[in-house]
Order: sequence, then structure tokens, then C-alpha cells
Amino acid sequence: MSLVSFLQSLGLDGSLQGDEYVAPCPAHKERTGKPDGNPSFSVNIEKQVFQCFSCGWRGTLASLVTYLGGASWTEEFSESDLRGLINDVVVNRYLRKAIDHSLPESSLSVFVDPPQSAVDDRGFSREAAQEMEILWDHRTDSWILPIRLNNGPLIGWQVKEHRGRRFRNFPTGVPKSESLFWFNAVSSSEYVVVVESPLDTAVLRDHGVF
Repeated sequence: MSLVSFLQSLGLDGSLQGDEYVAPCPAHKERTGKPDGNPSFSVNIEKQVFQCFSCGWRGTLASLVTYLGGASWTEEFSESDLRGLINDVVVNRYLRKAIDHSLPESSLSVFVDPPQSAVDDRGFSREAAQEMEILWDHRTDSWILPIRLNNGPLIGWQVKEHRGRRFRNFPTGVPKSESLFWFNAVSSSEYVVVVESPLDTAVLRDHGVF
């Protein structure tokens, strides 16, 4: 079940428009004495809040669901279930955006395997580098760390100096803050180890952490 169909099942008949679920205000008649004839009610999915721009009714998404479904809704549908539906909307929007802006695999063809000396300096094996698609730009002596969506579409890469501390993301604006390097390797594990540098994941891999 999607969040849209869930809200519709509770009687909130509307549609998803970007980040907003727009519908007639369900409390309009109760608050003003007449129904909302021109939909002025919206739910911000990502912020999990709602507001009617006509009567001023506002609150959290959870309180809206309780209002629509009654206090007993939690017996059949918990708040964690609701958060799951919210996450689906947010993730799917990001997926569509990323896929629309994905890069061809041939973009990586200008890079090569890291030299043995660089791999030794960082303390991981060539096997780990190859498994994790860690590449090398011989023109700038920099690491190339592909940024993929769920181990799928290529949406960019990070350029990280080998000797220096500078790094940058290509293309400019690639949503690296919304992705974790090699997360797919531990997405089904009971625990996750978060490290500062993507290259540290190769070290952990060689030590059997995943």
C-alpha cells in the first residue's frame, strides 16, 4: 500500500503533487460550517505536517491519521508503518530524480585501476578496490569513488586527492549527502559501521567486517 492509497482509504480524497498531498480539508465543515469546495488543504510528506490554508487547521501527519481513522487506527496500523510509507514517498522521489540524471557507464572509462603504491599507502588490497569499483585518475593522482543509487545507476563520483585533503563531487550538486558508499553491502546486516572516508570501507572489507 502506498501513502496515497492509505490516505484515500481514510477518506482523504486527493492527489500527490511533488512533496505535497493536496485534498479538500476534512475538518472544514466542522470548523467553518461548510465543506471545502476549493481544495486548500495539503500535507507535506517529507516534513510530516498538514495545513489548511483557508480555515487554518494544522498539525502533524500522525495526528491527521488519528483524526481520520479514529483512535483505534494504531491497532491496525502503527506509527512505524506510517513512517515506512512516508519514507517510500521520499525515496521514490529521489530515485526518480537520480535515474533521470544518471550518467552513462562509459563516463568511468577515462579512469584506471589504482596503482599498487597508492593501495598499499591506504592499507587495503587490490581485490577490495576492484570489488568496490575504486578507481584512479592518473592525471591528478586522485581516487575516484563512484556514487551509485542502490548499487545501480551511476549518478556521479567523488574525486579525492591521494596526498592532499581536498575532495569534490562530480557533477556539481550530485546528492552525495543522500547516499552512503557501499551501503548495499550491509543493508541487510544487523549492524552498520559508519566511517569518515569511503576508502576506509575497503580496509574494513579486508578485515572481514562485511
